[in-house]
Amino acid sequence: MSTRSLLVAGTGGGAGTTVVTALVVALLRSRGIRVVACDHSDGTLGGHLADDEGPATRRIAGVDEVRVTDAGRMTTAIADALEVPDFALCLVSGSGIAQAEGGRAALAGLLERFGPQARRRILVVANTTAAARRRDGETARAILRPDIELPRSPVLGADGPVRPDPADRVLAPTLELVTTRLGELLALQAPPDEGWPTGITRTVRDGARPSPAQGTAPPPETTREQTAPPTSAGPEQTAGFTTRPAPAPTQSAT
Repeated sequence: MSTRSLLVAGTGGGAGTTVVTALVVALLRSRGIRVVACDHSDGTLGGHLADDEGPATRRIAGVDEVRVTDAGRMTTAIADALEVPDFALCLVSGSGIAQAEGGRAALAGLLERFGPQARRRILVVANTTAAARRRDGETARAILRPDIELPRSPVLGADGPVRPDPADRVLAPTLELVTTRLGELLALQAPPDEGWPTGITRTVRDGARPSPAQGTAPPPETTREQTAPPTSAGPEQTAGFTTRPAPAPTQSAT
């Protein structure tokens, strides 16, 4: 089974990666594409996924399955995924000037590392649903220059499952644009990479509720092994989406 992976990462806390991930999953599934939704933690993604989509009946440029991962905040380990041509990145910037500046800096760093050709595998989304002032929104737009700007909509602001409505006059043009850009992003041909380690993300069941809060203690320091994205599918994978064990890391001389 051929799999393409899309990581959704935010430029800062509260950027809205969960809602964007749920929107991407809903749009792909509404077009009959098989999607596996993953979360980087026991977050709220499961509660934003609808469980009433129809069966998978279509493919994208020979791709049988799309794995969409809510990767949380952008880190070096997530950026490392672009070393594998099979991976694409959706970079989400929250509302406000500071987040727009952070998004621009993150994008510039990725292009400096991987070259301008990597821009074809990066989708920049501005989640402006919580913009406080119009002037701030205009300034942030000029700074980031996003590919897609999500407008304010009850569909994206609800606590429950994200169910895009094509009849929504405000959201419909954006939905069409997101669908078009996803098709372009996921249709890019790339050779398989069998050596990339499997990820630590866990598959999310539709409608799953988040785990109870574990207090306010800061999370442990993130390591590459904890956040590395899942590998491209290989012959070992089955319909149960079982992945291969990650290869033991090699130590390099310092």
